[in-house]
Amino acid sequence: MKRLLGFILLLLPFISSAQKQGQALIDSLLQVLPAAREDTNKVLILNKIAGMMWAYNPDDGIKYGQQSATLAEKLNWPRGMASAIVAVGVNYRYKTDYQKALENYQRALKINEGIGNKAGIAAVYVNMCILFIDQSDYIQALDYGFKGLKIYEDINNKPSIARTLTNIGLIYDDQGDFTKALEYHTKALKMYEQLNDKNCIAIGLSNIGLIYQEEKNYQQALEYQLQSMKICEEMGNKGVLSKVLCYLGVVYSNLHDYPKALQYLEKSLKIDEDLGNKAGIAEKLENIGRNYLAAATNTTEAAKGKDISGTKQENLKKAINYLSWAATNS
Repeated sequence: MKRLLGFILLLLPFISSAQKQGQALIDSLLQVLPAAREDTNKVLILNKIAGMMWAYNPDDGIKYGQQSATLAEKLNWPRGMASAIVAVGVNYRYKTDYQKALENYQRALKINEGIGNKAGIAAVYVNMCILFIDQSDYIQALDYGFKGLKIYEDINNKPSIARTLTNIGLIYDDQGDFTKALEYHTKALKMYEQLNDKNCIAIGLSNIGLIYQEEKNYQQALEYQLQSMKICEEMGNKGVLSKVLCYLGVVYSNLHDYPKALQYLEKSLKIDEDLGNKAGIAEKLENIGRNYLAAATNTTEAAKGKDISGTKQENLKKAINYLSWAATNS
């Protein structure tokens, strides 16, 4: 199951977009793009589009990022250009073209080093950290993660320190070192709380919940995920809420409460469908299929009285259908 988040840092301010998220936000930015003047604001808009497009159409994300880099170069704005190139790298990463992602990150790093942009250098290091996490190269991932962390600490960029602590926690989590993972996620959560960053507090709570889930401490996992869910609902953060609902569904499935698991997984699926998140849809379909499969095959005492309505054979058929749909949508 995919974890909640490896933080991507593009280092450009967000465009004001009210409460729009996901595909709706991209659509609104695409509507204003044709009328935008050929200035730095257009670079910001293009970078925002490119930085979000990975979840929907990374090929388009690459296109808009390259368009932004060309404009930024024409405007002689190296910071905007470097951020655009990082966005291109992010989209290549989600295409699993790790070589091209790395080439773009290295190009952005060179630009940031040339202008002495410490925050930009750190952002590239963090994205390289995430890239190596994807490839299970934890030695390089930790190296770049700690390089980025040191720079952020030197310039006292607390939000980015917290996000980098989260990424380091994810590395230790992947390595199965849950003690260190919990240490770094807890440090990150405390910093998010100091910053009163509620969206990131929700992420921090959920990541801690995932550690407890991996340790099969399901009651602690539920406690943290439910806290995260409450904040996500209050903030209207549908993208993170979808993930948290999915995690809750998996926890309840592990507790053999298959009806409750299905309830959370279906809510999660509905959000991803509304957001047009194809990767998320495939993930949720797979987890619904696994829940039906567990309900169909679990005959232990713990599962009694918590079955999904329908016969074991019917649930097995549903499991096959959902797993097939997940494969088709992946």
